[in-house]
Amino acid sequence: MEKQLARDLLFRRFTGLDISESAPEHSTFWRFRQTLEKLCLMDGLLNEINLPSRLARLPQKLIFSIND
Repeated sequence: MEKQLARDLLFRRFTGLDISESAPEHSTFWRFRQTLEKLCLMDGLLNEINLPSRLARLPQKLIFSIND
């Protein structure tokens, strides 16, 4: 994600990150993910993200996932 935000203007636009702002470091994303997992919110978040894809009956390989 950090690399995508650093080089892709569409990612910046999607996330609301201005071109003049620095992309968050990997550790920022890691801490956020750890917090979501600790609060048992990760599965719910991924289900919300993937719901439109499932409703559109897109192939599972196109559905968003987070890998270590």
